[in-house]
Amino acid sequence: MPAHPLEPLFAEEITAAAACIRAQAGLDPNSFFETITLDEPSRAERAAFTENGTIPPRRAYVCCYERTSNRTFRGRVDLDQDKAAVVGSRPRRSGAHSPRRVRRQRQDRQG
Repeated sequence: MPAHPLEPLFAEEITAAAACIRAQAGLDPNSFFETITLDEPSRAERAAFTENGTIPPRRAYVCCYERTSNRTFRGRVDLDQDKAAVVGSRPRRSGAHSPRRVRRQRQDRQG
């Protein structure tokens, strides 16, 4: 258990989050995880920790891509209960670019 609620996820928590999403979202073995990071506690949960030491639940934010179905999944995993909540899944658009790449292209055009 981390000493502070904003401590980054441990390796074991990252592995558990990936396994939970794979099992509960029905991902195929070839899907890969773009992001697994701490889903920070709410302001009220952080205040409760500061005031009386109440430790908020550990949650992970997960974003992964499944090639066979060409879908991106976003979700949260409650690491204390080993339970996933898939926030959304959507097909990846053909030719879609990241916002950073689009900004760079605009800057290049403007000179």
